[in-house]
Amino acid sequence: MAPSEDAPIAAAAAPTNTFSSPYMNGNVIDGKAVAAKIREETAAKVAELKAKYGRVPGLAVVIVGERKDSQTYVRMKRKACEEVGIASFGADLPATATQDEVLAAVRGFNANPDVHGILVQLPLPNHIDEQDMESIVRQADIIIAAAGQAQLVKGSWVKPGAAIIDVGTNPVDDPSKAAGYRLVGDAHFEECKAVAGAITPVPGGVGPMTIAMLLKNTAESGDRFITGKLQLLRDREAAGPLAVVAAVSLGAGVALARALGGGRK
Repeated sequence: MAPSEDAPIAAAAAPTNTFSSPYMNGNVIDGKAVAAKIREETAAKVAELKAKYGRVPGLAVVIVGERKDSQTYVRMKRKACEEVGIASFGADLPATATQDEVLAAVRGFNANPDVHGILVQLPLPNHIDEQDMESIVRQADIIIAAAGQAQLVKGSWVKPGAAIIDVGTNPVDDPSKAAGYRLVGDAHFEECKAVAGAITPVPGGVGPMTIAMLLKNTAESGDRFITGKLQLLRDREAAGPLAVVAAVSLGAGVALARALGGGRK
């Protein structure tokens, strides 16, 4: 019997197993497993630097405002630094902070020889207009959901077998939780999981990998400075750890590529 034309897309389309990897559970990418391996390697590097040179890499995090989700991620990053032996620095600025004040905090950390990585926690307090992209999303083989809107991407938006990388982290009220809220992604997980070939959960997907790659990049930056591999320029700002900031998102993408290392079947 032919399927009814009235049946919803998400219900009619079964998930297609188009990817194979030891870092996947069914069609769900296990970000925690990838992150655990990266953290293990990073901790070993930090321990080696401490044993040989008596110094460890340092990571500074600048947060502006009091978004609950941003505060959660900053706490996670500081805890992660402690777990692998990286020194943690921080600047907590009010939501009213000006761009010059934020840049001054970044420059201050960049001038500190004990800081080898700097991250400005996003989003900053600016409003971005939303767009209706449903028709565009439905054509995509790979969906990177980073709109900052809880469960924006529905299962009916997703092409069967597409891969979904959910970067969103949104707090939604949940009285059953001790904090009074829980975190969800920009994709409606249950709906999208029923259709996608691969999907990252929230939490437990991109978040752990992003933090792990942040630690890894900081350790690598610290290694270059501490061992003298990097020839410093006269103006340290030109050779400081600012480049690590730009590398974090790319590094997380590399980690995701590792998760899908088996490729399509």
